[in-house]
Amino acid sequence: MNKGKGTFTRFRSNDSDSTSLSGDIVTSIVEGDNNDLWIGAWDTKGINRMNYQTKKCRRYLPGITIVAIKKDSKGDLWVGSVNSIYKYDKINDTFTLYTIGGVPVTVNEMKSMVIDRHDNLWIITVTGITRIDTKNNHFIVYGKQNGFNAQDYPYASANLLS
Repeated sequence: MNKGKGTFTRFRSNDSDSTSLSGDIVTSIVEGDNNDLWIGAWDTKGINRMNYQTKKCRRYLPGITIVAIKKDSKGDLWVGSVNSIYKYDKINDTFTLYTIGGVPVTVNEMKSMVIDRHDNLWIITVTGITRIDTKNNHFIVYGKQNGFNAQDYPYASANLLS
């Protein structure tokens, strides 16, 4: 948005331009640390890092459908895909599959994800809610036995209330 003019710029995917957005269906946008935006795309289009000034994108996680992008209190970037969780490695400029005890954390069709003030990830899936303690690498799944009904929660429905 150009605040001075009160106008918006629309960005589109362009198959012949590898620096354009990877897809037109945007699922999540998070402001980055270095004059950039992280933009998640649906339909196996991955994640984009767009430079504010150049408006050019760098693409990550091609072939992955992005559900959510969140930043924790330390500035770490977390990405939820339909079936997995990734963490951004700033030093190597890559995303790594999040593991606990060397085993990748998988989810059953993620619908939404939030991070609380303790940096726990809360993930809504088609089968329940998973809370991941990222500091202690521990998780708990709450399902039907805990009164959770996944049909009550559409995609992108989770919000953190203070």
